[in-house]
Amino acid sequence: MRHAILSLIFLLTTGITGLAARPAPEAAPDRLLEKAKSFCRPYQADSVGYYLGRCADLYRQQDSLEAWTEAYKQVGRSVLAGGGDPAAAIAIIRKSLGGEAWREPRTDSEWNVRAWAYVLLAFTYNHYVRDFEQSRANYEQAAAIFRERGV
Repeated sequence: MRHAILSLIFLLTTGITGLAARPAPEAAPDRLLEKAKSFCRPYQADSVGYYLGRCADLYRQQDSLEAWTEAYKQVGRSVLAGGGDPAAAIAIIRKSLGGEAWREPRTDSEWNVRAWAYVLLAFTYNHYVRDFEQSRANYEQAAAIFRERGV
């Protein structure tokens, strides 16, 4: 009896420790994206940044530039839809356009989503900030990509 109790205690403690030592399963990037967007109404910069950053890291690990860019676009759009600061939305969208990306687009679909990010940025400057020069410059960037890609 005593041996059975000791064995049970041993199994329970090693089983629990074994479970605790396992890393938590990685959240799916689309779930992290939805979580980031949920913090856009009202805009909570820290939470948006945390979940969008985790989502973006997973897309980067998968080398999915199209999904990575789309994630930044969607969150930027959600900030605007939630009545957030246009400057915050612009900063988020801009991250998808250049320096933050780990590589240049290679496929037509990657170029297409980048061009639409420029369109969203141009619309944001035009409609929310009323900065027509920035709007024009971003529309021209999008148009150049569309022309080059034959869209």
